[in-house]
Formats: sequence, C-alpha cells, structure tokens
Amino acid sequence: MYNTLLILSPQSKNMVDISGEFYGKKERQGKLEVPKFWEFPYSLDILQLSQKQLYFGIELVGLTAVTQAVKFTVKATFCENLVGADYGHLRTFVPWSNEDSSILLHENVSNGVTFRLQTARPNKEVRNAELQFWLNPHCKYNVSMQISPQEVFGQIVRHYLFTLPAFLMMNLMLVLVWQTFTIAKHGCCPSFPAAHRTFAQPYRVLVVANFMLLCLWLVGAEKLNILHLPLPEKYAVPDQLPETLISIFLYLVAYVLTLAVYFLLKLFVWIIGIILSPCINRYHFISLL
Repeated sequence: MYNTLLILSPQSKNMVDISGEFYGKKERQGKLEVPKFWEFPYSLDILQLSQKQLYFGIELVGLTAVTQAVKFTVKATFCENLVGADYGHLRTFVPWSNEDSSILLHENVSNGVTFRLQTARPNKEVRNAELQFWLNPHCKYNVSMQISPQEVFGQIVRHYLFTLPAFLMMNLMLVLVWQTFTIAKHGCCPSFPAAHRTFAQPYRVLVVANFMLLCLWLVGAEKLNILHLPLPEKYAVPDQLPETLISIFLYLVAYVLTLAVYFLLKLFVWIIGIILSPCINRYHFISLL
C-alpha cells in the first residue's frame, strides 16, 4: 500500500493540472483471451472507456508464442476543452523478458501498436503479457484488436528463416542418398526430380523426424546429457514443447524451392542450348570439311 506520491514538473508559467483517482485493486484490471490466427481476421471492438478514468490494464491470456502478432488500435474521442494536451499513453509490457514500450495517444486518430513477443513464454511462467492504458480523464476511448498477418509472417521470418538452408540441404542430401542407393542396387541413377519426389517427400521425412524429436523432448535433456547424445537447443529447454508446425512449414517451403530451382536451372540450360546450337552445328560442319 502506497501512501506517498512524488510529482516532478519543470518550472513554467503554465498551469499544471493534476488528476487523482481511487479504485480497487481489480477494478481497473481485466483479462482478454487472445484468439488464434484463424479465429478473427477482422477488427474486433474489445473495450470502451468512459471519461474520468486515469488507468486501465489488460492481461493478454494466450499470447505466448513468437509466431503471434496482435494489433491494438486506440482512438481518443470527445475530449473536452483540450488543446495540445496529453491524450494518454499506451504501454505494452512482457514480464518474463522485460520488453517494455509505449506510445503517445492523439485525439480522433487511430493510434495503433502491434504486440508481438521476442521470447516465448516459459510454461512455468504464470504472468501474462500486459496492455496498459494511461488515460486523460477528459476523453473517451475505444479499443479494438486485430490479428496482423503481415507481422505474423514477419515473426516467422525473423525467428526461423535462418533454419531454411538446413532444410534445403536436407532435400539435396536425401536426393543424393537415394540416387547412390539406386545405383548400388540396380546399376542406374534416377533423375533429380524423380529421386526428390520418391525419397524427399515431406510425409517421409517430417513424420519420422518430428516423432523422434518429440521422444527426445519427453526423455528429457538431463538423461540425454548422461548418454552424451546431442540435442537441439530448443529441445533442451524442459518446459518448451517442440514447434512441429513451424518445421513442417519450413520443410514444405524448402521442398518447393528445391524443385523450383531445379526446373529453373533446367530451363536455363535449355535456353543456352538453343542459343548455342547454331554455333555448335556450324563448327561441327566446318570440322567435317
């Protein structure tokens, strides 16, 4: 319980307006379940704040992964006799990673902030990410939220794109293994797309690989360290489940890119062959003479 309030203000001839308010501990605090990506593609009004309020806080339940991004829009309206005043602040706070940022609010303007995590919430963490409104008591506020597909894709690129070369190399190595195996067994080598479609298909790789990684996570990092088995860093975290959907998505991207690059190279060689074929035929004709 606080009983002392310190207010610092620069020396000025302008009058300083100080507002105060008493309210219960849970009176200005609410909880909001953040929907999944596919649950609401449009803007959704979630809160309307009347005048004579100085603060309101929202705990964002369900905002736990780095692949989530929610845009909140705040609009200050019906501000009484305010010219060039402070219309409030919007603060985003993540307790487990100390991410803290804020923006100034303006009147009759949609003030937007995108809430995205840089660190996933550990399973043992009981606190939630928070959205805090520091308000001007002379204004009304309307708050809405919307999933931001662009920011979700940006989060995936920011946190997982660096693993894409490994998935591309996995495709190439699987093709090489299948071609080598076929030569050893039948004495002939299948083409690149035939070997790729035969042995590097996602259902052949991802089902087995993700099952093995899930088993490693269930066994636990401590037991695997005793056996001196290597374990990826994200699976060494005891309370963080493997992100299977991301690995499936990235492998599918790598699978398509591998085939696309192959056919582009094949098209390039075909075009070069057409361009150089007259010269080759002429040289062959001269050599016969």
